[in-house]
Amino acid sequence: MDYLKIIFQSYIGLIYYLLWKAEIAEKDTDDIETALDFISSQLSQGSVHQTSDAKAENAVYNMSYIRGVPGVWDIFIVKVVEIHEFKDDLENARSWLKDYKQQNQDNLNAHRYCYRFEMRHNGENDVKLESLKNIIRLDPSNPLAFDLYKHLEPSDPEAISVLFDYLDFDHCKNDLQAWTLLKKHLTDEYRTSVSYQAVEKCWMTRRDWWPSTCLRVDDNSTEEQLMEIKMEVFKHLEKHSISSGVS
Repeated sequence: MDYLKIIFQSYIGLIYYLLWKAEIAEKDTDDIETALDFISSQLSQGSVHQTSDAKAENAVYNMSYIRGVPGVWDIFIVKVVEIHEFKDDLENARSWLKDYKQQNQDNLNAHRYCYRFEMRHNGENDVKLESLKNIIRLDPSNPLAFDLYKHLEPSDPEAISVLFDYLDFDHCKNDLQAWTLLKKHLTDEYRTSVSYQAVEKCWMTRRDWWPSTCLRVDDNSTEEQLMEIKMEVFKHLEKHSISSGVS
């Protein structure tokens, strides 16, 4: 596999994308055209006066060299998808994103691109849920954890673990929205046996260290509401421990 050729062709496609983008933006493109005049003339066989459609087609054609090739190609994928979306060719855009995600299961962006695309175009909930689960699998402290929590059924054991995992991180421990959702879950949602066991499982692995970290409010914190919610959560969790026979 000639990676040098793949990269070369893909960057040619990126140049066509920039020319296309400048044209459809209906802005003063003199600077861009001047800078890329020579390259563009070579790529278009002596003509810099291609239509915007032709530029878009050339961009997609050249960036298609990366398709199916192992690697992180984020910079090209988003451009191809943008062109297809602009042309209202959602089927092709979705196909590109799906292929890229399947080939890069541990690439956070591959899942983010899919999720954002489906959100923009009212995609199927199952597809959005799958993307969200993968995003949080790779980045538990991502704010999209809230989206995942809301997509899950309250009785789903995964729902409560999403909140606990998010709050484990130091930069998330004072997130009012997360604590508010956790408080609501503890007071309203966990009364089924499955949810009760999920709370117990989450709390037992954190009972020894959460009180001195996550449940503590920093001295410089003046968030009275946050303090109150944290204390209520702690009381619920301790009550849960007592009722579970944990000392």
